[in-house]
Amino acid sequence: MAFPSYPSLPPPPSPTPPPPASSPPAPDPPAAPPPSEPSAEAPHDAAEPYDEEAMFAIHVEHLALQQRARHEDELDEDARYRLHLLTRRARADDEPSPPAGAWFRVVAVDHAKGKRAEGQYFHFFAREAEAQLGRAVVDGMVAELRNLTSGEEGAVKLWRRSGGGAEGDAHGRWQPERRESRWRRGDRLQIVGEAREAAAARRVSLEEALSEEVAREVLSLLRPADAMAAAAVCVSWRRVLRDEAVWETLCRREAAARRRRGEGEGLEEWGEAGEPEGAWRRRAARAAADDAAVAARWRRGEAACVEDALRVHKDSVLAMQLHEGQLLSASADHTLAATPLAGLRAEASAAAARQARGFAPRRAAAFHGHAAAVLHLHADAGRVASCSSDGSVLLWSLDGGALLRRWPLRAYCVHLAAARLYCGGEGAEPLRAYDAASGAAVAAYADPTPPLGVTSSLQRSSELLAAGNTFSASQLRAWDLRTAALTHRFHLPGASKGARCVLLLADSILVGCANGSIVRCDLRSGRFAACLAHAECVNSLHLHHDQHTLISAADDCLVKLTDLRTLGTFSAHKLKRVVYSAVSDSERLYAGCDDGVIHCFDFSIQAKRTLERRDLHAAGGFTAAQQRALNEALQASRARQDSRFM
Repeated sequence: MAFPSYPSLPPPPSPTPPPPASSPPAPDPPAAPPPSEPSAEAPHDAAEPYDEEAMFAIHVEHLALQQRARHEDELDEDARYRLHLLTRRARADDEPSPPAGAWFRVVAVDHAKGKRAEGQYFHFFAREAEAQLGRAVVDGMVAELRNLTSGEEGAVKLWRRSGGGAEGDAHGRWQPERRESRWRRGDRLQIVGEAREAAAARRVSLEEALSEEVAREVLSLLRPADAMAAAAVCVSWRRVLRDEAVWETLCRREAAARRRRGEGEGLEEWGEAGEPEGAWRRRAARAAADDAAVAARWRRGEAACVEDALRVHKDSVLAMQLHEGQLLSASADHTLAATPLAGLRAEASAAAARQARGFAPRRAAAFHGHAAAVLHLHADAGRVASCSSDGSVLLWSLDGGALLRRWPLRAYCVHLAAARLYCGGEGAEPLRAYDAASGAAVAAYADPTPPLGVTSSLQRSSELLAAGNTFSASQLRAWDLRTAALTHRFHLPGASKGARCVLLLADSILVGCANGSIVRCDLRSGRFAACLAHAECVNSLHLHHDQHTLISAADDCLVKLTDLRTLGTFSAHKLKRVVYSAVSDSERLYAGCDDGVIHCFDFSIQAKRTLERRDLHAAGGFTAAQQRALNEALQASRARQDSRFM
């Protein structure tokens, strides 16, 4: 018998049960009920028997459960489940039945709670499920199943045994096992796992959507270590990387990029075309191993590097930047310098052979144009902007050192980005943006709230512009780059004594303070936390190329390397002079000091070979292993001589 679907109705004011069967039928009501409410005397199919008492009881129970569902805190678990079954059964009766053979039936249940008919496990005949599944049912298999009777759907775990001698030759339950299962004898079950697997097989993955030519081009742009990682996680990428031509393109691009940055080995050391099969792949593996070894030497500190002194300036090195394979530096001797990084290792080794205390790079170029100390510089796209205490901002070309523009602007720090030049000043408008071609003012980033102070450092990202000031009651401010609206203001503790440098990260800003502390300001929560990193003023903050190592330099003559993930310092370089600026690439660390000398700590493969040669020379021509063997032999000989006189 098909139950009618009952809409959500308010409970009747006084439901009266129907009269007994012996009583005469009740007279017709004087007026028909409204169209929105079904009539109690609605006609039914005469061919199908209709139990009015049973249907009325179901109707009353259904309405009562719906009313109680509005108060979930008072509705117990059993009532919720009964309401769920009533709703599902009403919907299932309105839906067409699945075709024969598309479902199998629960023949028995067990692990029932109390006197209820629901059980934790359902039993069935394996042949019926296998006819729908298309394969044999085995112990422990998991399949997607829908209970057509209750409407529930999910993963079930099946076993190919009767389970306790109940009816049927297989049983199962919901998966995971902590999910409560309620099965009734006669439930109709349908396996839907096969349909989902077929749909998943029809989905096109990213690596399948990319053509082989596009995948080849994308993989050839990776670094050697990243390409090997891609081959380890994807079969289709591994198939593309079996081609030796891809590895050759990758190695040539990597060698050219390292040459531009002044890092690593050149193409002449990577080999040429016409090599035996697998040669380029082996070179890429060697490059990846070298990169890992260099990263390990960074964490070992001074014991794993070669320290060289570059005598570039005659006075304090106030700012530095690495740009297009050159080390740019600004000094209090009124000059800028551009030092090519390629070939520095050979010059340093030649100076060490002469036992010279530092060397002046032969290809370093000086930029003369300021009449006072150069306070700051910043380069972009082959140009460099510099500001000086003489009240001028200059724009230079790195190709030949030509002076392009001169503007009479009072600035303490600059940032050059494409067609914009950002200058840090003082007062209520600490930051201004100018057109890099004409020098016309474009925008002003204002904050009239005291303390005002002098802008000591400036950092720009794709969305924000951050600046710190030198006032003793220091504050850090950040503006929206496009609208020039002030978005963040952090009032640092009075003990900070002013913000000397800032470093803008993805979700926070690091501030180096005059008291030696480094403050991390969270842009999401607006909170900040300070940790004491140095004993004196922090002059420079720089993020290493691995994106989680912070390099800080301070007046205490220390350059520290700190892991931002743990806030633990794992290496430090002690110098004899105050360090005003520090920058790094993947192989070298540069520290500019107050005597005009730039100290270079080299962790590269060439530096490792230099260390091995120095150790060999210091040991009188013996390797470290030979030196240990010689010492052990000498100790054994002395022990034998001592035993003769005893």
